[in-house]
Amino acid sequence: MLQLPSLWFRQAPAEPPAARKFDFVFLGKPTPRREAALAAARAAGAEPAPIGQYTRQEMLAMSRVCIGLHSYDGGALELHRLGEHAEAGCLALYEDSCDTLTQRALAEEAGVVVFAPFGGFAAALTQLLRCIHDEPEWARAEQLRAYAWWHRELEDSGDILRVLFDS
Repeated sequence: MLQLPSLWFRQAPAEPPAARKFDFVFLGKPTPRREAALAAARAAGAEPAPIGQYTRQEMLAMSRVCIGLHSYDGGALELHRLGEHAEAGCLALYEDSCDTLTQRALAEEAGVVVFAPFGGFAAALTQLLRCIHDEPEWARAEQLRAYAWWHRELEDSGDILRVLFDS
């Protein structure tokens, strides 16, 4: 029988978004395009997690929002990153994707990520941070909903793997 790693099934995030130390974290490779969006976010008053002072997991655990920005126009949605962000308890703000069907399903049906166009990214981050501050109960509910979504995805994947490899 296929055994899945137990690390997939951790406790739900203990610290709600409103209580976290930093406004956002971005852990991708720096590019001029990404740097422009992050500079706009900082100029709008958002405080990033300082890269290099904490481990990756610590930065995720201390950030209210995890950001997903493409290194080029029209990038694809990276579900593995969204899962990592949901697992860490960050609310997710991602740049619009070229995969509009998946984007719609994640934003409207699952409600686990906010999407924004590149040009409106800083404004969307400011609005999301305002919602976290003004409505901490809503932010906590969204955090737990994203976490639960990710674990349902893992369970579904585990079921598929068991069918494939246990037959």
